Amino acid sequence: MQIAFHPHERSLLARIPWPSILLLCGACSPTSD
Repeated sequence: MQIAFHPHERSLLARIPWPSILLLCGACSPTSD
């Protein structure tokens, strides 16, 4: 997935706690492993 971000959006994304978001996504979306 390639999305073009503006510089200020990159800085905002860099400040997002991605592990927490990934955990939330993993908890919300049922995965069959």
